[in-house]
Amino acid sequence: MVRAKSSKRSKELAVIVANIITTKPTVLRSQTKDTVARHGPLSVFGVFSQICPKMIRENRRDGITEAEFNKALEKDGFVRVRMRTTAKQHKANIFANQSYYSFGSRRWRNPDNEDDMAVLSKMWQNLGNLAEFLPLKEVASILRKARVAEVVPPDFDDSQVSSPPPLSPSLSPSGPPSPPRHSL
Repeated sequence: MVRAKSSKRSKELAVIVANIITTKPTVLRSQTKDTVARHGPLSVFGVFSQICPKMIRENRRDGITEAEFNKALEKDGFVRVRMRTTAKQHKANIFANQSYYSFGSRRWRNPDNEDDMAVLSKMWQNLGNLAEFLPLKEVASILRKARVAEVVPPDFDDSQVSSPPPLSPSLSPSGPPSPPRHSL
């Protein structure tokens, strides 16, 4: 039996939607500063699957999978970068919504920003039939959730992060300690 494969149309649509919901940052910084996740519910594929659920493999035989989706985006110029996080951040579950690899030099469009919303609206209307399935208002709502959850994960509890170690005596506000006295 032959393995199912996504159609060329599904891949093209995936790339178009990914370019609509994300953009390159206007200020060039390190590739790891502006990133969007490659895997998980808050990834580009996760948001795409909420916007276009009928284009996903589980709903149709020629739909697209997350692996095919990410491969299509990389061919289109999305750059895969490795995220460096500390063991403490992983232990605190700060980056639970992101994988080790993300797409670098990309950011979510911000529906609360007038310029981003204008571009988002214009590009969404150019999709034609797809725009009829999901109103722009719902797409904006999905993007807001992805942006907020990326900054502060919904399950983040700051009590999980241990407090910093106390200052060394030489750095304490009361000044350096007096030298020990030796008795004879």
